[in-house]
Amino acid sequence: MSQDGGQVRRAVRRRHHACTCFVTTMEVRPTLERQRDDAPAKGQVAREQILDGLLARLDEQAG
Repeated sequence: MSQDGGQVRRAVRRRHHACTCFVTTMEVRPTLERQRDDAPAKGQVAREQILDGLLARLDEQAG
């Protein structure tokens, strides 16, 4: 049984956000903010919290 494109993207996103070795840069911050802002509308509280943490760490590293 194959997954549609949306299911594949969601599966990849789950693995991506759960990765214990995640590296990003400030250039990606706008994308992370959009994803974080989108999460509550979809009832994705855990995703919102993960993205909040990533954004906070980016700010700490930049500061």
